[in-house]
Amino acid sequence: MLEETESQKEQRKNEIEEQKRYDHKSIESKWIKIFSGAFKADPESNRRKFCITIPPPNITGSLHIGHALNMTIQDVITRYKRMRGYEALWVPGTDHAGIATQVVVLRELEKKGLKREDLSEDKFLQFVEEWKQKSQSRIREQMEKLALSVDWSRNRFTLDPGYRKAVLHAFADLYKNGFIYKGDYIINWCPSCKTALSDLEVEFDEEQGKLYYIIYPIEENGKEGITVATTRPETLLGDTAVAVHPDDSRYAEIKAVYVPLAWRKVPIIRDERVDMTFGTGAVKITPSHDFADFEIAKDHNLPRLKIMNEEGIITFGQYKGLERFSARKKILEDLKELGLLSKVEDYKIRIGRCYRCKTVVEPLLSKQWFVKTKELAERAIEVVKEASNEEPRINGKSKKKGVVKFLAKNWENLYISWMSRIRDWCISRQLWWGHKIPIANCLECGKEFLTVDGTPKKCPYCGSEKIKEEKDVLDTWFSSALWPFAVLGWPEKSIELERFYPTDLLVTGFDIIFFWVARMIMTGLYFTNDVPFRYVYVHGLIRDEKGQKMSKTKGNVLDPLDLVEKYGADTLRFTLSILASQVKDIKLSENTIQSYYHFMNKIWNASRFVIMNAKSYEQNFQPKSIPQIWIMGKLSSCISKVSEYIEEARINQAATEIYEFFWNDFCDWYIEISKFELQNDELKEEAQNTLVYVLDSSLRIIHLFCPSITAHIWDIMKKKYNPSEWSADIISFAEFPEPKSFPQEVVEMGETLISLVKEIRSIKDYMGIKISEKINVQLVCQGSMELFGAINSNITWLEKLSGSKIESCLSIEKEELEKKLKGQGDKKYIPSSVRNLLILVEAKQEKIEEVYQKIKREVSELSAELEKVKKRLSNPDFIEKAEESVIEEHRKKLEEISFRLSHLYKQIELMKK
Repeated sequence: MLEETESQKEQRKNEIEEQKRYDHKSIESKWIKIFSGAFKADPESNRRKFCITIPPPNITGSLHIGHALNMTIQDVITRYKRMRGYEALWVPGTDHAGIATQVVVLRELEKKGLKREDLSEDKFLQFVEEWKQKSQSRIREQMEKLALSVDWSRNRFTLDPGYRKAVLHAFADLYKNGFIYKGDYIINWCPSCKTALSDLEVEFDEEQGKLYYIIYPIEENGKEGITVATTRPETLLGDTAVAVHPDDSRYAEIKAVYVPLAWRKVPIIRDERVDMTFGTGAVKITPSHDFADFEIAKDHNLPRLKIMNEEGIITFGQYKGLERFSARKKILEDLKELGLLSKVEDYKIRIGRCYRCKTVVEPLLSKQWFVKTKELAERAIEVVKEASNEEPRINGKSKKKGVVKFLAKNWENLYISWMSRIRDWCISRQLWWGHKIPIANCLECGKEFLTVDGTPKKCPYCGSEKIKEEKDVLDTWFSSALWPFAVLGWPEKSIELERFYPTDLLVTGFDIIFFWVARMIMTGLYFTNDVPFRYVYVHGLIRDEKGQKMSKTKGNVLDPLDLVEKYGADTLRFTLSILASQVKDIKLSENTIQSYYHFMNKIWNASRFVIMNAKSYEQNFQPKSIPQIWIMGKLSSCISKVSEYIEEARINQAATEIYEFFWNDFCDWYIEISKFELQNDELKEEAQNTLVYVLDSSLRIIHLFCPSITAHIWDIMKKKYNPSEWSADIISFAEFPEPKSFPQEVVEMGETLISLVKEIRSIKDYMGIKISEKINVQLVCQGSMELFGAINSNITWLEKLSGSKIESCLSIEKEELEKKLKGQGDKKYIPSSVRNLLILVEAKQEKIEEVYQKIKREVSELSAELEKVKKRLSNPDFIEKAEESVIEEHRKKLEEISFRLSHLYKQIELMKK
């Protein structure tokens, strides 16, 4: 913590009293400096450990709103664990993001009139290095502005020297053990980025296209034969067969046909994978340019003809030199002229595009490096299945070690489904930026060898000096897959690796479950013989308020830095926390964020009231009055629920719980009641203690979500009250509050008194009377001496807050009650009840009838709403697919509506008498 002079301390004591409105800019600018150096984990500590590694942002630009959500969730849980006494390590870092960064930098260079072809590799990498430095500085600044409690002393980069060592070690190990190989394989190729793409780097979408019916003649230059349907006529130049289903009798007699325009004779092969219902039931086989055809060709020993290069240019026959789509147009013209294009239909096509530049991807036969994944995936599936029935509690009591628990079942099912169909992973990329594949080839003897320790001058097999290094780099996700253990020092047996691995939690978006999560589990198990993390929290995407995906073209992007500048990081963090979901996407608007800025003002104003009115604080106090015990009981309930929700990673419910307690119970009720208790000499001291205690505990809870405002206020309180139990330098290291036990009957009595005020206000609202306008109320305690005594001992604030003149009695005769309900002259009463308390509100006849009709309308509206909620809760699909928190919200709503209806029905019955 930064040292302050005595005058500065005194100034800060008075600051909250003088500053009437919350100023997020001045407060957050101070605390982000303190937080940036405050969180250094000690691996030699004997405390329980909690470790989380941040999904490293790509160095392609700035953080977006999705990053803010992801990092906020991590910070909430990390701060909670730290305040619970754990030695918490949260490792930050950035990813070099090979293809993504290269594309961005090339675009920047194009603005300067430079192209990749104009640059040497070294010169280009100099530009990338400059970009990296700027991007990393920008990302760190943004992360600091979010007030994240990361350990900046352990900041990592996927291309730093230590990480390079880890990547080389991993490649060498997999290579030596036969998991890495190079071979001819059909891969996804981006002609624009000029690199291979893994299956996961291709974005598929349905687009309107054409289905072309082409005749493959039986005789050379003929007109009659088999009609084949295709969406990619340009690839027919590489056809080496036509396939039909073995049961398709239409083609039983045909043995071979000619490929039109190429006039190559190819066989008719029979294969059960052919769909007889597609087109004519006959399909062209192009092994070098189609994934399915590649597999069929392998089984039938068909030759492979590559008719297109890496730029998407045709390299065959009379179409040589034409771009692929220009070649398509020319081929269709030639087929039509020959009478071999029988028809063309509109057809929905599943088009794959590069996830970076959006160019249509071309399946291409190429020599690439691959990782064999089947064996690795089997164990990675097993560790997730074994955790399937475990409770979704972070650091909960687990019966098994070495397993990975997805906290939401639907993501577990998706993971297992995909991993069961996994293909070998293409790990080579034709880029300059990234980890060079550590392999060299001898041009003399033809053998390849590892170059982990640098490229030797001579071939280790024949001694030749004619050596060629591999030019390709590794897929970004290869290095990212090592993140949880590489950032802790692996392959060295570091103290951090021994102490903090496996990590405890991964927080990530669903869109990289396959890119990253699955591969981390596979590599973690292979290299460390343990899982990389115990729990996986998967959150949805942030969309705009209409549920649309945010994009610059739509103009609906919310920039987190703009929002922090306008409303503060605390407001943004709290908004994201209260909306966070493990199942559904988040609808976010600036209006929503603005609404939670009011909560920051509420925290500030409530704190001002407490600090200005509580002159001292005695920590070992006992609450005396019913309202004091009530608020302490409500606080204890809130602490228990928030703890449970955080442990179960139900961040939104934890945020909702403290929001409702602080705003409703503490601010709206106890602070208002305390204004009367502070005037009472018998209750004043305990009222001050209660105010300070509840505010202190509330700030510690809210700190998880809103670090800066809570740290600032708590620091002022610490300097003013200085109790011995507040020994931490800053609130981040203070203990998380523990629930205390209070007499339940007294807490319930407090609830009854609060409900009484609410009910009188409700009736006045029905009558169209302001709260400040006094009315006469008679209370009948139904023989309860405790209730009678509680009302009389709290009569001052009950009357003031309800805006009424209250008379109470222990009981009333039936005849007397009926007289009051029927009315005597001008004195008529609206009856109601709260628990065992009968409430009689004096009113004129016309008001009574008006209230009666309003109550009936409310009953009708609530009954309709109740049916909707019941219907949803009785729907098996809803129960199976909805997030647990959503189901719980519906159950709570059902309970609240049912309770309100029960109350209104009683009121109607009383009014009928």
